[in-house]
Amino acid sequence: MKLHGWGGLLALMLPLGVFFAWSGLGSQSSAASLELYEAHGPTPIGLLTQFMKVNRRVAVQGDVELGDPPKNSGVASWRLQSNGVLEVTLLARYEGKPIVLNYVPIAYKGNVAYDCFNESSSVKTQRFCQADTLKSVADIPEQVQANARAAQEHIAQSGVPAGVRVGSVYVPPSDGKDCGFQCVKEHSCVDARPLACSKQVQGKEGIATTNTQLIVPTADMHRGVDLESEAQANALCAKSHGEGYQLLPAASIWGKAELRSGDEYWVNNGGDTGKNCWSR
Repeated sequence: MKLHGWGGLLALMLPLGVFFAWSGLGSQSSAASLELYEAHGPTPIGLLTQFMKVNRRVAVQGDVELGDPPKNSGVASWRLQSNGVLEVTLLARYEGKPIVLNYVPIAYKGNVAYDCFNESSSVKTQRFCQADTLKSVADIPEQVQANARAAQEHIAQSGVPAGVRVGSVYVPPSDGKDCGFQCVKEHSCVDARPLACSKQVQGKEGIATTNTQLIVPTADMHRGVDLESEAQANALCAKSHGEGYQLLPAASIWGKAELRSGDEYWVNNGGDTGKNCWSR
């Protein structure tokens, strides 16, 4: 077969380019596995971040049941180590060895992010595994210690002992000003507090129709640990004040409030669901 001009040269170079691009991975199946993983990502991360929000510490081996990796995810196995690092072994191989990714927890202000780290085949995984904080494996022990310090500082600031489940309460300011979510704080679910209940209503000012929100407390006190679901909390509000009332959303504190300044009222923290007493 004769090759003529640039067309022939390109016809020869393109297959070679594809071969060399994936030669380190060993086969097209490895390349396809990487693409699957890039599309789906490490699904246990959501479970681990939720554990942090509820328990205020980084999850370690034995804390969370990860389950088996889903089919067509590009993952061979995953496991949570005793230092909190999530090890993900991919189906893809590089130079004959499975590609292993390490997701290292970075704790901050009661939350956690996971920094993906991979030394052996970073050139093949850099699109979805970029070490933003860690520079080498040697940095992991120091980060684990930093996580423990961050958890202790957060617990000290909240005033709630470690191991105690926390929910969210709204504390109306003494000056009567509207501080919204800024006046929401963590509180031990062991304690009993009234619920802040809200309802959207329409009114009229002249010929204009206006919307406002009524915020009232329940007459009864409720222990946070007794609130088993958002639906139950909403039902308690409806029982106390009538149809349409629900537990006040922490991100929507506005309107006409009949709450006493300085008191604490349970609210629904939809932006950080781990800070609701019914979260497990």
